[in-house]
Amino acid sequence: MPVTLVYLVGTGAADAKVAAILQRFEAGVRCRYPEILLQTITLQGNIFSDYVKRYHFSEAILYKVILPKVLKAYRHLIVLDCGMIFGNRLINFLDGVEMSIRSNEMAPVAAFCVPADQGGGLGDDLKHHPHNSLLPDAKILYFDVVRYEQLALYERLLSGFQVHRERLAYAEQDLMCLVLADRELGVFTECGDRCHIDMAGQASWKAIDDYEALYASGDFLYLKHQGSFKPWKKWVLHPAKSIFLREQNKLGSLIGSESLADLHDPELFPDHLGFLEQQLLSLEAYLENRR
Repeated sequence: MPVTLVYLVGTGAADAKVAAILQRFEAGVRCRYPEILLQTITLQGNIFSDYVKRYHFSEAILYKVILPKVLKAYRHLIVLDCGMIFGNRLINFLDGVEMSIRSNEMAPVAAFCVPADQGGGLGDDLKHHPHNSLLPDAKILYFDVVRYEQLALYERLLSGFQVHRERLAYAEQDLMCLVLADRELGVFTECGDRCHIDMAGQASWKAIDDYEALYASGDFLYLKHQGSFKPWKKWVLHPAKSIFLREQNKLGSLIGSESLADLHDPELFPDHLGFLEQQLLSLEAYLENRR
């Protein structure tokens, strides 16, 4: 069964070290699963940079929405940013990939890393790489492209935004919630609540008592007022990428407050939903033009 490995390549001297890590990963896959044809595609890391900057979408949008469309000829994709897999974490990751392939399901697979000085297996390869700030977490996602395209992405985004937007500080965070929510999904808000969202539009909330235990379970995403998220790590989004950048002067002291209701006051922000709709239409048009 062909599996495609998509590797986003940056620039600079560190590429040689990343390439060495990638080769080790490929060798590990081929050794464990010789029946899998591992194809490698090399893309420039800035291939969509202008588009991403223009519409203030994060890299996670790039991985989950744009790449599966552009590379739609490939059914199974493994996207690596740096290939940060250490020691027996590679075995755990491959187990997850195998399970997803054999069950023919689109199951995101997260690989959590252990730094080399804590018993990881790749030595000093990443110590001088500009992405080493990502440790101890990896940037890896598994796609089943065919099934992903059957999920009516835009309808889910728009309907979900109207239902859940009052609990989220940034529209981008709401976008990411719904992109990821194939089934019931746990989401943490900046207010210290936990929300279960399902795609029937139902949501339930409760206070969080033990963040670390919930995070360790691997079933939840985190939201912070200065951050966005990815399914395998806590990840801080630079405020400049906020979809509400043009409204930042209006936000003022509201950012970080425990009550987010004012963020969606129609008198303060009359065009939130309209702006989001424009972004989604632009994204859809862009993807259509790439076909």
